[in-house]
Amino acid sequence: MQLTSSACQCVYFDGFGHLSNGTFLSPNYPVPYDSDIPCILYTFIGGEEEIVELRFQYFQLQLPEKDGNCLDYVRTFQELDDEYVNEYTRWQQTFCGCQAPPSFSLFSVGPSLVFEFHSDSYRSPYDIGFLGTFHFRRKKDYMTDGLKLPSTECDYYIKSEDDRKRGKFFSPRYPYNIPSKSKCNYWFSGKANELVRVTIVKLNFGRITGSCSSSDSRITVFDGKGPQWLHSEDSGSIVMLGVFCKDFGHNETVVSSESNLYVEFISGEVMKNETVRIVGVLNI
Repeated sequence: MQLTSSACQCVYFDGFGHLSNGTFLSPNYPVPYDSDIPCILYTFIGGEEEIVELRFQYFQLQLPEKDGNCLDYVRTFQELDDEYVNEYTRWQQTFCGCQAPPSFSLFSVGPSLVFEFHSDSYRSPYDIGFLGTFHFRRKKDYMTDGLKLPSTECDYYIKSEDDRKRGKFFSPRYPYNIPSKSKCNYWFSGKANELVRVTIVKLNFGRITGSCSSSDSRITVFDGKGPQWLHSEDSGSIVMLGVFCKDFGHNETVVSSESNLYVEFISGEVMKNETVRIVGVLNI
């Protein structure tokens, strides 16, 4: 950890390309932090093939004003191309009060993640700040085991191979939020005597009300190659095996009746401070 001084104070955590981990904390923790802190930047820098994971274990800042405005806050920058930020850099999330970040971890898109800590002139003796952990994770552990189709955002063809009958598939940018209004297609193809088993082991679409069929964020699983492979006169033969949109506390498994299975994943408008994630396991 290195502390430097500039327009903002900066605290650096550099993994130097290794899968390192550690802790970070607010100034003076567990004693209350100082008032009138203009800006402290906590900067986490991993290797080229890594992403950053943060998890807050304790979080207690000054409560926001009645209109929700945060006076003391933590503000995250998770979509960086490098470790540098300035007043024009787009931030992603802001947290204050006892509103700890989501129960799951915060991730970066690339190898760097920065968050800003700011406090104003008032400080309660009960506002002692935050404590958290960081990890540098291998990016390849979150990559879909299949062929990404050219000129697509997230379309994959996953084929049964003699030396590979199992694998994983993810939403785009997983474990980070998926982009708003995305559509991803996953085609699974087994051999003539094989069936395809897909298990959704993690699903988080944020707040979903109503039925999944009318939701603009959902996962639909079809038997066979999917509707786009059928002629219009064959539309009656489309078999939908399941539609999923709501969080569940257990795995959901779907099995094809033949050697092909198709998964369609669409997302609507992703609200700030909401995440959309899916990870699945296939077994052919």
